[in-house]
Amino acid sequence: MQTFTVARDGSEVAVKIKDTSTRGYTFFLLARAHPQGRWPGETQAWLIQPGAPERAFRAPKEAFEELLHELAPAWRRVSRSGS
Repeated sequence: MQTFTVARDGSEVAVKIKDTSTRGYTFFLLARAHPQGRWPGETQAWLIQPGAPERAFRAPKEAFEELLHELAPAWRRVSRSGS
């Protein structure tokens, strides 16, 4: 894992995993509000990964579980490679 950051106000969690993609990493953002301000006032949790469809969840727990589901394969790839 390259970085794991929680916003001061607790509204976002950003995770950056080193990998073998052309970019060299995979980035995930878990946010209470859409990061570009779309759908203001909606109670949702957003899971954003550049290049992938945005995913919205009514329950934050579901969004966090999906983030863990996404991180597990990336973490296994990194641990096998010794990085």
